[in-house]
Amino acid sequence: MPGTLISTTVPNLINGVSQQADDLRFPSQCDEQINKVSSVVDGLSKRPPLNHIKKLYNSGIIGEDSWWYSINRDLNEQYAVVIRDSQTKEDLELEIFDLDGTAITIKNDAGSALSDAQKEYLVTSDPKTDLKAVTIADHTIIVNRAVTPVMDTTVSTARDPEGLVFVKLTQYGATFTVRLYNDVTSSVASYTVVKTTTSTTTNYLENQGAIATLIYTALVGGAVDADDDYDISVDGPLIHIKRKDSTDFRLEVECTIPDGLFGFKDEVQSFSQLPKDAYDGFTIKVVGNPEDEGDDYWVKFVTNTPGITNRFVEGTWQETIEPGTTTTIDEDKMPHLLISNGPDFTFKPATWVNRIVGDTTTNTDPSFIGYHEVTNITTVADVGDSLNTKYFLLEDTAGSVGFWFDTDDSGSTIPAGATAADRAVEVTTIVTGDSAATVATKLAVAIGADSQFSAAAAASVVTVTDAASGPRTDATAGDSGFTMATAVQGTSISIRNILFYRNRLGFLSDENIIMSEAGTFFNFFRTTVLSLLDADPIDVGTSHTKVSILNSAAAVAETMTLWSDQTQFTLTGEPLLTPASVQIPQTTEYVNLGDVAPVTVGDAIFFAFNRGEFSGIREYVPVNQVTQFAGMDLTRHVPRYIKGNVTKIVGSDAE
Repeated sequence: MPGTLISTTVPNLINGVSQQADDLRFPSQCDEQINKVSSVVDGLSKRPPLNHIKKLYNSGIIGEDSWWYSINRDLNEQYAVVIRDSQTKEDLELEIFDLDGTAITIKNDAGSALSDAQKEYLVTSDPKTDLKAVTIADHTIIVNRAVTPVMDTTVSTARDPEGLVFVKLTQYGATFTVRLYNDVTSSVASYTVVKTTTSTTTNYLENQGAIATLIYTALVGGAVDADDDYDISVDGPLIHIKRKDSTDFRLEVECTIPDGLFGFKDEVQSFSQLPKDAYDGFTIKVVGNPEDEGDDYWVKFVTNTPGITNRFVEGTWQETIEPGTTTTIDEDKMPHLLISNGPDFTFKPATWVNRIVGDTTTNTDPSFIGYHEVTNITTVADVGDSLNTKYFLLEDTAGSVGFWFDTDDSGSTIPAGATAADRAVEVTTIVTGDSAATVATKLAVAIGADSQFSAAAAASVVTVTDAASGPRTDATAGDSGFTMATAVQGTSISIRNILFYRNRLGFLSDENIIMSEAGTFFNFFRTTVLSLLDADPIDVGTSHTKVSILNSAAAVAETMTLWSDQTQFTLTGEPLLTPASVQIPQTTEYVNLGDVAPVTVGDAIFFAFNRGEFSGIREYVPVNQVTQFAGMDLTRHVPRYIKGNVTKIVGSDAE
């Protein structure tokens, strides 16, 4: 009846808040609870107060977009890291406080105060969202999502084109033939083994070195050396050949007996064909199955006698890297280290292990490396100075670059198309009458001399690679008559988050998780391409019908879970987590707030999700097996209690 008073007894108010209808909720629940804590022991009591330790900043100095990170090294050593005003390196402030509010000194690797340039990696317009970190003992590794990791321009040592001729077997009547070719001349050296009849005559049947000497004599005395083109030496059964002008050549050998004579240049079918001795540093590719690039590898001969470089000596063939291959990750564009030294901290770039074996096919860049724009330029011949004052355009990080030709080196006027570019580069090495292939060769040298590009020529095609990763405006031919084609579209990729799991450092990038070599946290390259080792780095992507950009990772019950905006995955590998055993099965599909990292408390993971103008919290727990999970809505009875979006979750197992 209206106006009727109802009297009842409420034993306690320990069940918190509920927005359910009165007849559905418990009597021990209320509409709103402010600064109170519900306990089955103490009932409803006041929330324990915060203790004011120290004022760190005056009003207005610290913004809501500042990044805060807690370093919990142990119970006796805990710190708060703050990065604020990070729009520019000049304004950026990196600060560390202990739990008493005392500022801790931060130095560079040399023990001096940090310069603006040394803080540049941390620059971002949104530090709270873009900066992520993980602490491993004394090392805190900080990631900036706004920075694209790249390979720097360092490449493995490239040797001049060279070849080896190896006389392995002899036989009466056997004929040994060596042919050398270049663009202008060619030469053939041949020798046929004949039976010796006197003791003073060299027994060529048993002396491969003598046959090699005869072939050498024919080479240096024939048409090859007439123009002083080649540098040829002989030692025992081996002949070493290269051109004096360091340009390429072709080597062919022929023998009338199987496996009697071998010529080694650029590549070899089988490692067993190589001689046991060679020139120090001689490098060659072992191709294995011609139809499978994945089984190719490179070997280099390393002498047992250091310092001897100009003759054949004993040594060993060692696995190595393809000459001219990028080796080094740019440390300035990679996560940086914050190292606790006890009384102070050091902030510096991490040193990442270089690629030392294989090539970019067999030992690929980690997938967190941004792609570089690659352009193929098909050249044309110069006919009667037809290329003079012609131009074409490439793009670098600063804008357009106009390459133009002065074929008669007369100081011709820069063409208007090149002048309109952000900068112009004059090419004077190409001359009247150069063939398309010669134009390509000379143009590759001119483009490669520019620090913003690398270039290589093959026939009449120049392949140009931008030194920095990221998308570019397509190259244009201008009035050169060249054909321009984008071979690889540059892309900007970032490391979105960082984790540590099963003795591996891990990065989330796009739809991939990339994990270091086991026990070597800063190595993301294979140490051999001859076999896949259990300790090798792991680089694997998710497989799902939806685009699943990985934002976060959280471990629970010995399982690492990976989180995209709508889908959850588990990282598994049994009995060990290896490149061969790793799998990322999809487990559940809960929509969540991608910028709010899930937090593990005890044996559960807690994550936030959006409810229109409000937010909710789910508890994510293993069900039956550690690879099966369920997310229980902890806020289903208070759907309109958490207004707006959650920005961060902090967990404690003390309450």
